[in-house]
Amino acid sequence: MTSLTSYPEARILIVDDERDLLKMMGIFLAELGTEIRSAQDAEAALKLLEQERFDLILCDHYLPGATGMDLLLATREIKPDPPLFIMMTGQGSVELAVQAMKNGAHHFLEKPFDMNQLSQRVRAALDQIHLATENRSLRRAVESHYIFTEIIGVSKILHDVLD
Repeated sequence: MTSLTSYPEARILIVDDERDLLKMMGIFLAELGTEIRSAQDAEAALKLLEQERFDLILCDHYLPGATGMDLLLATREIKPDPPLFIMMTGQGSVELAVQAMKNGAHHFLEKPFDMNQLSQRVRAALDQIHLATENRSLRRAVESHYIFTEIIGVSKILHDVLD
């Protein structure tokens, strides 16, 4: 599996009202080669999301002013590619985890977690982003190299393949 150090362009937004945890996560993930931004509430996070593009958001569920679930739902509106979202909470339940996943969270981390667990989840998310980006790039290369619209044929099988 690819390591985070191969993702120097990876941009992560960390949202948590626990200042010490926010700082510790930021230092840890920055050392792995990612660009880190942080916010202590959903309002500040939304402002950052309006101004910048992020690949991944790590967000506590319980925040001042709004919940992480509210922020998760807001990020699903970002087009064309919403950032992956990892929900975190120290007061989790199975119902909250299921709801987060149904609403589009990539993963759910229960606090306290160790940095190795965080690293595994972030690596998996960034690997998924890398693969999706690479897939789109390869599709564009194939489509620009092979022009399927110029193939002439009347067979149903050929039409099914070309569609």
